[in-house]
Amino acid sequence: MHDLVQEMGHYIVRGELPPAKHSRVWKHEDIKEICSGDEILENDTIEAIRFTNECDYSLPIVIFQMSYAIFIGLHILQVLSQTLFYQKKLVVLKLDFGIQRELWMGDQDLPHLKVLQLSHMRKLISTPDFNGLPRLQELRLYHCKNLEEIHPSLENCTSLERLYVYGSKRLNKLPTFSQMKSIKCLIIRACWLKERNKPCGIGLLSNLQELDLSSNWLSQLDFSLSQLTQLKCLVLSRSAMLRELPKLPSSLAILKAPSCEALTIDEDFNKDCKELCQVTLKCGWSNKLLQSMLKGNAFENGSMHLRLTDLEIPKGFTPPLLRGSSCRLKLPENWCNDFSGFLMCMVVSLNLETEDGTIISMKQLSGMDFEDDVVWEESDGDSRKYQTWVWYVSFGSLRRTIWWDHTYKALDFNIQDKYRERPAKFGVGDDIQRPVAFGVRLVEKKSNSDLTSTSTMSSSHYAPRIKIQYDSASALTVKLHMDAHHKNITSLTTYQGTTTTRKSWANGSLEKHAFGKLRL
Repeated sequence: MHDLVQEMGHYIVRGELPPAKHSRVWKHEDIKEICSGDEILENDTIEAIRFTNECDYSLPIVIFQMSYAIFIGLHILQVLSQTLFYQKKLVVLKLDFGIQRELWMGDQDLPHLKVLQLSHMRKLISTPDFNGLPRLQELRLYHCKNLEEIHPSLENCTSLERLYVYGSKRLNKLPTFSQMKSIKCLIIRACWLKERNKPCGIGLLSNLQELDLSSNWLSQLDFSLSQLTQLKCLVLSRSAMLRELPKLPSSLAILKAPSCEALTIDEDFNKDCKELCQVTLKCGWSNKLLQSMLKGNAFENGSMHLRLTDLEIPKGFTPPLLRGSSCRLKLPENWCNDFSGFLMCMVVSLNLETEDGTIISMKQLSGMDFEDDVVWEESDGDSRKYQTWVWYVSFGSLRRTIWWDHTYKALDFNIQDKYRERPAKFGVGDDIQRPVAFGVRLVEKKSNSDLTSTSTMSSSHYAPRIKIQYDSASALTVKLHMDAHHKNITSLTTYQGTTTTRKSWANGSLEKHAFGKLRL
């Protein structure tokens, strides 16, 4: 059905008109016809164009009125120097798999450009001068492996809201961020930043909401996090040299710092973080962290999620965890009013990862015989090979389902997923595994003394999502999505490989315009 709709859309765009009259151009033969000839052309119809490496000809000077352009696999600088800079209305520009060392000399006048993406530009050494881009809102730099410098003129882009830099391991010159007051999302991941080239001025970004400095070699963050009063998401994954964290802001909702072997965190690090709903850490006081989070502003219709590398929570869980991926839970009288939600705990392989969430089914039990249950014990295998996943699912997120019934006496919970183990650095990995142990208990409602102000809408936006997959009077299946907001950012940085990307262009796939309904 999707292909039929896409084909219909292509026909509507092209129709019976000549290529020069199309609003979107992506076919090589159409581009060649439009660009035939050496004279300067003017075209006020074309709004979006995609030019790939398969076009084995160069473009003459063409003055379009387009707002969206994608160039893939450019092997000639002429395409940019002669054609691009006549596009005064250009809003989005993506350059992928090019071999340019630089895009342009000096500054260029692109007054309406809002999104600039440079991806897999393997010879690019420095970004262009940004002085001619007064409305730039989003800059994406993916896998430019020889990139050494982000031009200091980026400091003047006061409208910049999002900066993504991923996989530029030779990057050693960054602009100062203190003047970029509009930045909401800053991601500098897998760039191997060290103390001598660490980013400066981050502590003055009063509107910053998301900060990701993962996979770098920083030993400390020498700026105040507590001054970032809008910060919701902090990601420091695989920061092997990081030793400590500054005081966290009370606004924080997500903290991810796995594989930070040198990191030591005080037990009360989250004392003021009442909005905290997602945590991934290595710590030795998991129970205290969990209890503190349960006393925070638990979202009425949301959830919480923890990933911890110790087994402190499973060891003290009541009722005890059972071996395998299913368990049963007896329910007391008036359970749906006296308690606020289900707390689910599972023990999984240390190398287990999932980006798609966890699928759990819930069914009513008619019988009360639990004698066949086999209790999990820490001695079941090497505890150093396991980690703990904890989910909190509030009743508020389930009350509107058909399945919800306050008369239930017992429930059966089952994890339906088969997870894949993260491939080992050496040797065979990617084995399909199930959780080692699983357990569920009820969470009591907070007392009046524990109640705090309700969470803001902006914080609830960062809570893990609960998606109802199947709902009937006898069974309910939910999918628990971790990193509800941050996952979208991560998917941008983990850009598709060359083969996948080129295949998608070859199939004529549609891509949504970042600032409207324009599609190519």
